[in-house]
Amino acid sequence: SFQFCKISGQIDMRRIVPRVLSSKFNMSTITVLPPEQQEKPSGEETTDEQSPTSAMSKSARKRLEKARRWEEGAVERKKRLKEKAAKAKELVRKQKEEGTYVHKYARPFKRDIAQSSVTIAVDAGFEDKMSRKDTLSFHKQLNRCYVENRRSVKPVHFCITSWSAAYDDMFQKRCPQYRNWQARFIEESYDAAFAKDKLVYLTAESDNVLETLHDDSVYVIGGLVDHNNHKGLCHKLAVEKGIAHARLPISEYMRMSTRHVLTVNHVFEILGQFVLHGDWQKAFFAVLPQRKGGVALQTEASPEEASAEASTTVEAPVEARQCTEEASAESEQDVDDVEDIEPIAKRTPVSPS
Repeated sequence: SFQFCKISGQIDMRRIVPRVLSSKFNMSTITVLPPEQQEKPSGEETTDEQSPTSAMSKSARKRLEKARRWEEGAVERKKRLKEKAAKAKELVRKQKEEGTYVHKYARPFKRDIAQSSVTIAVDAGFEDKMSRKDTLSFHKQLNRCYVENRRSVKPVHFCITSWSAAYDDMFQKRCPQYRNWQARFIEESYDAAFAKDKLVYLTAESDNVLETLHDDSVYVIGGLVDHNNHKGLCHKLAVEKGIAHARLPISEYMRMSTRHVLTVNHVFEILGQFVLHGDWQKAFFAVLPQRKGGVALQTEASPEEASAEASTTVEAPVEARQCTEEASAESEQDVDDVEDIEPIAKRTPVSPS
């Protein structure tokens, strides 16, 4: 007449036969054994209701199934990792034979560093428009920007504007040595820290094309990670403040299968690569990951096409700001120390076809 509850380990009073309540038995003297200690009639088979997973919720069963599939794929994952390591080893061997091998964590000698006059600023004034998760992603992207600039043989002047106390507290916890960075942390906004007549937003919605970088200019990248929740915000701010705007010449040099909205560190690295090589196409293919599906376009044009393009292309002013978004498919490793960050520029670049 009694039913033992598998979850709570107690008698389920709802399943007691009503007539027992009025019987002569003293409930305090009745001992009910757990199901595993109860004797089962001969020939009785365990049903699905008695299985260990019957008491689990749907979410718990899904997690259990996911863990089982993960264990089953261990051998295949190990095989893929070995193949990837073998390919990387072969690539290093070829680069050493050609004399082009550079260690991924190698820093240039001081005698080889030529400081660029270009200044790149990241606007951190979008804290109120980002969630906690997006703020942490922005922290990682700033780390990557600093690491790439520090390892460049022609580093730019790096600064972060609209630096708030909340960002300072977060960086103190996750990256305490950030105060030793070769970068400027400015509490003022970008339009107060730099001359307004030189400022330009670098936004994907702009009709102006950024053709080159000037040594005495400041290019401002919008530090916004919002997964396209605030589409066109940087372009709107530029129009409202009367500041010129421009976009990276992505469509002029390559065709992408995804959107042209890039992360903060991608834009920073593209600008850094252009400062180093002076070639937009080379900069794009050195930085953008393969998942972007980049395909090179022919850069040579006839005189008629060149004149037609010159009449429609507006040369961008010398400073720029990029309103950016974090790629949703980017791998999200937790970065607490900038020394552990693998630079994106060292990943296998997209090969032009």
